[in-house]
Amino acid sequence: MIRRDAPMRVVVVGAGIGGLATAVAFRGIGAQVEVHEEVPALARVGAGLQLAPNATAALRGLGLLEKISTIACRPES
Repeated sequence: MIRRDAPMRVVVVGAGIGGLATAVAFRGIGAQVEVHEEVPALARVGAGLQLAPNATAALRGLGLLEKISTIACRPES
């Protein structure tokens, strides 16, 4: 039975790009979200990402583009 008066509860397995984006999207609609990840702590691994315009549009829609822009850099060529 689904209770309509309680917030939706969501469990996301995996704290990669897709999992975290999913968690942010569900939080944006008021869901209670738990993210589960196998590694004990998230850390930078030295990899970089280049985002296409459609990816930046998705980040804008999630309300994350401004925050990411503060740590991002643009390729020179």
